Amino acid sequence: MNLLNTLVGHDGFRLRGTAMSRVDGFSDVVFGFALTLIVASLEVPKTYDELHATLLGFVPFAICFMFLMMVWLSHYQFFRRFGLHDMRTILINAGLLFTVLFYVYPLKFLFTLVGAQFVHMHYQHEPFSSQMQVRELAMVYALGFFAIYLMLTLLNLNAWRQREDLGLNTLERLILKSAIIDLSAVSSVGLMVMIAARLLPPDHALMACYLFMLIGVWKIVSGTYYGKKFAWNAHTPQANRCLPRTRRRHRVLP
Repeated sequence: MNLLNTLVGHDGFRLRGTAMSRVDGFSDVVFGFALTLIVASLEVPKTYDELHATLLGFVPFAICFMFLMMVWLSHYQFFRRFGLHDMRTILINAGLLFTVLFYVYPLKFLFTLVGAQFVHMHYQHEPFSSQMQVRELAMVYALGFFAIYLMLTLLNLNAWRQREDLGLNTLERLILKSAIIDLSAVSSVGLMVMIAARLLPPDHALMACYLFMLIGVWKIVSGTYYGKKFAWNAHTPQANRCLPRTRRRHRVLP
């Protein structure tokens, strides 16, 4: 327990997972592989036209890279805070990694279309053969977004279920609770986009993606509210008191 008291994050959360585990290592490999899938081209351009096409793919790549890094940061933060490697955590984490890999190509395809509109790039072949495919793309993108943040929410809910075993103090429980609420709210926006894309006319289905702007509004509101609560609890001695871990038998992996 003394070791836990010396490893504290900037927000006051004690870090229980500072050592690299096989789950962490495997997860990082999967995230790294997902990043290689969104690279515009793995070959060195042989002509300027090929170089120009590669440069035009920089913006979609940057957006996809930023999104994957946001997911990786939430994943990294979870394992640093809790260091959980029980069966339920492994299964949820496997579902998250599977969804990330499945999500890469719809993510790249969508933002390539968005980037092409800004630079007025023309395709040799039309990206859609029917308007229904526009709706399907919006729904697939929203479904992947929803699933990823749902898995992150479930990971933190699993940590909340083991809060007594982890010995979380008052401040840590407040931070964890806010993370669960934040991730579930972000996930629900993806569900809203999917429903809106289904209800809108097929050729206007991508307009449902404007609902993702609600995430920015939510972040401002929740950040202001919980920021004040964190500041108040951080200066309360009782909130930072280390709670003992409860003894509980866990199922150990063979």
